[in-house]
Amino acid sequence: VKLVEASGLTLDNAATTYRRVGTDGVLGAAVTDAALGQGLAAGGTLDLSVGGALLVNAAVSAADTTVVSVTGALTQGANVTVSGSGKTLEVTAASVAMSANAVQLGTNGGDLRVTTTSGDMTLSTVSAVNGSSKGDVALVSAGLIGDLDGSSLISGAGLLLKAQGTTAGHQGIGAVGNALNTSVDTLALSSAGGDVVVTEVNTLTLGAVSVDVVGALGSVVTSSAEDVTLLGNGHVVLQVTSGDVTLTAGTGEVRATGSGNVRLEAVSGALTLGAVIDAGTGAASVLSGGAQSYTASADVLAGAGVDVQAGGAVTMVSGTVLQTVGTAIRVNAGGAVALGVLDARTALDRTNATTADQGNWGQVSVVAAGALSDAAATVGVDVYAKVARVSATGAVGAADALDLEVSTLSLSAGGAVKLVEASVLTLDNVGTTYR
Repeated sequence: VKLVEASGLTLDNAATTYRRVGTDGVLGAAVTDAALGQGLAAGGTLDLSVGGALLVNAAVSAADTTVVSVTGALTQGANVTVSGSGKTLEVTAASVAMSANAVQLGTNGGDLRVTTTSGDMTLSTVSAVNGSSKGDVALVSAGLIGDLDGSSLISGAGLLLKAQGTTAGHQGIGAVGNALNTSVDTLALSSAGGDVVVTEVNTLTLGAVSVDVVGALGSVVTSSAEDVTLLGNGHVVLQVTSGDVTLTAGTGEVRATGSGNVRLEAVSGALTLGAVIDAGTGAASVLSGGAQSYTASADVLAGAGVDVQAGGAVTMVSGTVLQTVGTAIRVNAGGAVALGVLDARTALDRTNATTADQGNWGQVSVVAAGALSDAAATVGVDVYAKVARVSATGAVGAADALDLEVSTLSLSAGGAVKLVEASVLTLDNVGTTYR
């Protein structure tokens, strides 16, 4: 089916009536052609172009590749689906609003892309999944990307999100109190402003996503993205309610460029970090119900503080750095801790490699339900802080000394302790604070 509507259009389950002239020349009674049961059904491809707004009040379905192009707003009150296995769906409109969570925009394992050219995108159920067959999903909005409520869900193999809005009230991905809900394997996103609030229900990888759909001209159009990036001063909150989280090296970075904060959480699973988390001048919390492991590329950089908490071990390697700008760093593990570098120095002392401003360095707290070790196993400093509080149920620095540059230290260990302090040290009963 190929249709072009010059202006606005409503797709509905409509009946029509007519009257026939009888043999006596008299116009007969009205006769009804019954409603078809849907708005539009195509047994093959569907190419629908609307020159104004499109209101979908009854189901739209096609067996093959589908392209819907709307000059005005798309208001979807009924399903728009493609039934052919692996066939793609592309929807473009000025804005997109789905009216209820029972409404679906979906494919049978084919890739799916929705684009708004001037307005927001408010979604309910978007799915590129049919059993074990999964397609990728791209959602590209000129404004914000949001969903109706906690029952909304976006499902697919990979999910690409791009929100380009910069105006207050029309920017960001998800919202505090109404996260964008997803069930995907891999996620990449960017937002030009606002907050990014996403809740994933299964194991998640942050990495590269590529989406291929057949466009209006019949050729394949590819959308690709990697990393999690937020411009402006909003917050990034990524929560996985069940399963593990992996940040892929090179393509799974998390960056908030302004003063907003970053929270990355695997509620019940483990975190495997192969890429940087950069909260700009904000703070970062990295939380997991299970263990956390870091590569040399997996630095956590946050001007206003770093908070790491794990239900299991925290394992860093030589080259891993947790860094603030004169604010607190806390590592709390339900298992052993292997430290890279915890650096709470001020920017000036870090640049000049001095301790002149040590009175303004941040505090460091490390809690280990097990041993605390130096992952670098070198003479380089492991902890830079004004005040350090260390508590371990096992040994501290047993195989290789824990190297410190701190003014004041309070330490408790359940085993042997081996420390090296680079300069002057005061031992005292001190606490630390973090945010």
